[in-house]
Amino acid sequence: MLEIQSEDVYALTVTLPGYWHGIRKSSIWAQYAYTTGRNALSGRGGLWPMRGLNVRLQEGGVLGGWHFIECTYNSTTHCWNMHVHSILLGDRPDWLPLSEISVNEDFQKSLNSSKSLELRKLGYGERYTLDRCQDTGEVVGYCVALAYSSKQALKGPANRLQAFLRSVKPRMVRPFGIARMSMQDRINWHLEQDNGDIADMLLSKAQS
Repeated sequence: MLEIQSEDVYALTVTLPGYWHGIRKSSIWAQYAYTTGRNALSGRGGLWPMRGLNVRLQEGGVLGGWHFIECTYNSTTHCWNMHVHSILLGDRPDWLPLSEISVNEDFQKSLNSSKSLELRKLGYGERYTLDRCQDTGEVVGYCVALAYSSKQALKGPANRLQAFLRSVKPRMVRPFGIARMSMQDRINWHLEQDNGDIADMLLSKAQS
């Protein structure tokens, strides 16, 4: 079974294109469809923007991971802002450099946004942040934060959010690559780790 070290875990955030693109001022329905629906990708006909991103990441050494879709609402501009936080496992693609870190006078760290034309080709905004986890604690911290954000993923006018949820039933967390383990893969992994009780529980669940 493949083992992932903490230094092989990255946290990526990508956004929709800027206000020059019409999608920025579109409805939450349109932004969700744009993020997850089919869209022409040069040389990769029929790929989705998110699937296209998965392909490019995996070509660059990423083994898999999870995308967490989040959407906020700007009450001043009355615009929705759908963006994607991702946990990536494996190697960082050469076309996606790590973001620089700034430290303020209180020694608090923050990530500076980076730019990638490759993301723009995929249909996303060119601005992104990418951080590499330094230890297991950071990995756990990122996962907890994203698990929480996935539960609080939609923020905006209640009536429109309710209508959106009723009509679309969105999938806000999307695994890809090795993160998409089948039930049999999970059972085999737990058997390899001598987690017999968990393997038996999963097997019983699969047979029920």
